[in-house]
Amino acid sequence: MTAIVLIFPLAINAQSTPATTVKAFYKWYVHSLNTDVPDPLNSDKINARKYVTSSLLRRIEKAIKAEGGIGADYFLSAQDFDKKWENNIVIRKVSTTRSTSTVNFVLPSKEMGDQKLKILLKKEGGLWKIDKVNDLDL
Repeated sequence: MTAIVLIFPLAINAQSTPATTVKAFYKWYVHSLNTDVPDPLNSDKINARKYVTSSLLRRIEKAIKAEGGIGADYFLSAQDFDKKWENNIVIRKVSTTRSTSTVNFVLPSKEMGDQKLKILLKKEGGLWKIDKVNDLDL
């Protein structure tokens, strides 16, 4: 009897590029906010770790516990959000080197005005992950 071997192409990683990582993260993050999840990073750590570097997660946790905390949503650079941002992410420019990438994008909003963001990504475990937003140091 002859064995039949099926060869399937490797699945394409949903985070194969910095731009797809940014889009996937913001879709998940704003969706969480839209469904009244108060703190998506802590309530869904599995997804948070898919998109955000371990070091940024630690820096955010430390900043929240510090006196004064964080005055605005770190990932949105705003105190409020537009529910439509979940499905409305416009990538403008991507600059990538071997181990870092910068993604400039816009979350358009007629009600609030456009939110322009600059994301620094680093490779962690072979995946592109968010390491800084709008050059804000924590």
